[in-house]
Amino acid sequence: RTILKSRPVHRRAPSMEKILAHVCRNYRLQETTLLAPGRARLPADARALVAWLALKTKAATLTALAQQFGRDISTVSHAFSRIEERSRQSATFARALNKHIYAISQA
Repeated sequence: RTILKSRPVHRRAPSMEKILAHVCRNYRLQETTLLAPGRARLPADARALVAWLALKTKAATLTALAQQFGRDISTVSHAFSRIEERSRQSATFARALNKHIYAISQA
């Protein structure tokens, strides 16, 4: 009997445009608001999600995200870490993140 080995599935990373559009739609924000300077909670949370999605799907690097957001690399890294920590503490939040990954991976 021959055992077939399955090949790993290599998916193409979603585009940053797709990630930004998805997050803006979910947060009901304009992209200009998301990318604007400032520390307002809603745009900051949305930027953190964009960073998490982009890094998890390998759509962008920390450096590229920092440049796109006009923020320091450590700021983007901290936002990513906050999302990671929250997902470890909350199964509900982790499931929501997985839904976001699934949504941007489709189409």
